[in-house]
Amino acid sequence: MTRKIVLIAACFLGLAGVALAASYTLDLVPGDQAIVSCSESLLVTQTVSQTVNLCVTSSPTSTPVPTYTDTPAPSFTPTDTDTPPPTNTATATDTPPPTDTPTATDTPTPTSVPTDTPTNTALPTATNTPSNTATPTPLPDLIFADGFESGNLSAWTSSVTDTGSLSVSAAAALAGARGLQALINDNNAIYVADGRPSAEPRYRARFYFDPNTIAMSSGNTHDLFVGRSGGLDMFRVQFRYSGGTYQALAQLRSDATSYSSTSWYTISDAPHFIEIDWRASTAAGANNGYLSLWIDNTLRQTVSNIDNDTRRVDDVLLGPLSGIDTGTRGTYYLDAFESRRVTFIGPEPSGPTPTPTSTPTPADTPTPTLPPTATPTASDTPTPTPTVPSPTPTPSPTPAATAFFSLFAGLSDVSPHQIVRTNADRLYVFTPQVYSTVIRAYWADGLPVSAANFSGPAQVAEADYVVTVDAVYDGSTTIYVLALTRNGTVRRYAFDTTTNSFGAGQTLATNAATVTGDYAGSEGVVGAYAGGALHVVYWSNANHIIYYNTSTQLDSGSSAQHPAIAVAPNGSLTVAWIQTDKSVRVRTLSGGVWGAVEQVNTANAYTSTSGGISIDQGPSLLIDSAGVRHLTYIEDWRAAAPYDYGRVHYVTNGSGAWIDQYVGVYSHNPALALSSAGQLRLIAHGYALNATCTDNADMCYMVRSGSTWSAFQLFAANPAGASFDSSPSGNLPGGPIEFLFLDEIARVLYYGRME
Repeated sequence: MTRKIVLIAACFLGLAGVALAASYTLDLVPGDQAIVSCSESLLVTQTVSQTVNLCVTSSPTSTPVPTYTDTPAPSFTPTDTDTPPPTNTATATDTPPPTDTPTATDTPTPTSVPTDTPTNTALPTATNTPSNTATPTPLPDLIFADGFESGNLSAWTSSVTDTGSLSVSAAAALAGARGLQALINDNNAIYVADGRPSAEPRYRARFYFDPNTIAMSSGNTHDLFVGRSGGLDMFRVQFRYSGGTYQALAQLRSDATSYSSTSWYTISDAPHFIEIDWRASTAAGANNGYLSLWIDNTLRQTVSNIDNDTRRVDDVLLGPLSGIDTGTRGTYYLDAFESRRVTFIGPEPSGPTPTPTSTPTPADTPTPTLPPTATPTASDTPTPTPTVPSPTPTPSPTPAATAFFSLFAGLSDVSPHQIVRTNADRLYVFTPQVYSTVIRAYWADGLPVSAANFSGPAQVAEADYVVTVDAVYDGSTTIYVLALTRNGTVRRYAFDTTTNSFGAGQTLATNAATVTGDYAGSEGVVGAYAGGALHVVYWSNANHIIYYNTSTQLDSGSSAQHPAIAVAPNGSLTVAWIQTDKSVRVRTLSGGVWGAVEQVNTANAYTSTSGGISIDQGPSLLIDSAGVRHLTYIEDWRAAAPYDYGRVHYVTNGSGAWIDQYVGVYSHNPALALSSAGQLRLIAHGYALNATCTDNADMCYMVRSGSTWSAFQLFAANPAGASFDSSPSGNLPGGPIEFLFLDEIARVLYYGRME
């Protein structure tokens, strides 16, 4: 007989750390021959409680395709049904007006909006002969984006226009030259529909909306945006008029078919952008589903702890939908729609500056907690190198957070060092900003207690957006500032600490890696000062790690990225990097001679090309006063529960050989730091899968004592509307531990200190 199995492909990316999935159909015939008609990365769902990752590739190997048991998946029978929006009028064929092709411009904003639409690609047939290898290929983060610049609705899967009541017009443009105009002159639903989501366990979307002074009777309410599966609403954004103001809320449906809602939030009669992040619960009984609502780039509320593990999103509708009242008549505008699987979207580059909204209106059952990270599914192929089991975290003496406060707009990365304390006891911070060409320097004497202690900025501007900044102190009066720009240029500036000014820039390389789109976190240049000289290492556009001083390629030929560097007490240099073969490698320069390349990891290291290049991965590298090297990285997707990535690993060569240890927590971009007493600490944001420090919007730390790590402990709880789901950037060993970390929502840097 032929068995039909639904396949799910999962992927994670972005500063925030969560995943979702697309579903396809696979026919398994006798002899376990897999006939794949579309997709490159697949997960065979045998039962509701277990998934197995399968990716069919054409490279011959001796690994057979797993044999699957014929366990029928439980059927899903909805206990209630939503009446879909009326379809009084068939999908209209709008006659497109002449289309102007807008000239793309780079506008500083924390998001990029590609408009490519995922397509299905035929794959080779998988058989039970040992010719195919199971390997995960992550889904793209982007699901769909349309700003209506084509002048018609053809980008959408379908539309209902009610004889032209829904149309594209220049008057409706909220970002770009055109937008979606919704004329409400009766109670019929009009909408555009996107069917690209496919059994998604997590779904994010953002769109612009302008009420445009539409007339509504008080209490009139209707759906504005809905995510569905099988015609049943999974979540929805509603719009109403109450007490003389326009308002919006978000709702999600549980497995028990009840709705949980945010409060109503007042919006002005002006353009706004609304973003939602919906996630199904990761398993039966986990009850960790949630829905977050942003208005104008501010997190308004998260409704969490929802039992909705059976829910998925298969299509979405945008426009005036069910519930239109007779008292609602007029026209409003929608524009710049984008949906993703994982990462925060934020404003459209060409969108208007939002008009501030007033205080939220309490209603329903608000649950203002930040979301945990979703649990995606993937595989893990260990590399054959020695490892040691992770010890159970035990309490150990831990430091107090002696300082923690917000600074200024900026960006931080884990491999470079952006914070320097000089011999004159002056602290310097060097930072770019997202989608900016400017590098800024700030400084404070002694130990700062607030942003008011900092002077500056001194600044320089590059020719393109700055991707990475590293600061290298010469031990005297010069800090060398290294910059990698988006066009692949590496530049060096000598910053004079006696005048607090940048010297003229010097171009070191023009063949560095180029990054497009969401480049934040795609770190690519680092430096160190040793032997009276500046040493520079960068990531090239051929995906090699290059030692600039002698133009030496440090990697052995595989696709390499994300260099880190550290200096030993004897003056030797160690460079670490990650490779797309899931390895972490190091190489040491001693006595002017480079040693052999060493692989230091046991578990597969996480790499990704979604939303940037491996933006959740370091590595972080340092060398202590005894010359012992310490490194941390995060593990790739797990094939076993909880089917996530981000297990934090600590690697050291203190015993002579490299030892890789899982430290017992999940996070992204962990950073290592040494206290003035030589105590090793690991700093990273929290994660939902941890026993402690479970909020990925909080900044946390661990302390190493002997061969054990303490429990994950809270360093900085996120302020309301903020998220520290970001990369810490620390100082070099020798003084108090000082580091920068980012509120990824507002893109504001924070300063932290532990003594």
